[in-house]
Amino acid sequence: MTTNSIDEMEQSLLEENEEFKKLHSDHLHYEGVLEKLAQKKFLTPDEDVEFKRIKKLKLQGKDRMNQILEDARSA
Repeated sequence: MTTNSIDEMEQSLLEENEEFKKLHSDHLHYEGVLEKLAQKKFLTPDEDVEFKRIKKLKLQGKDRMNQILEDARSA
């Protein structure tokens, strides 16, 4: 499958699949929060815990998005 069809598949899911849309939105939000934290020279212990927690949430969401994509491709 070409990159274009993967992009088209993702776009289709963003328009039609509420779960995928929410996961994508969350993923972008987490990315922004992580970027802000990563720009800091030092993280407080609480910020470090939050950084790790958000990275896990982002990864879990990305994994679920990939599963939805795989399910859509095989359908």
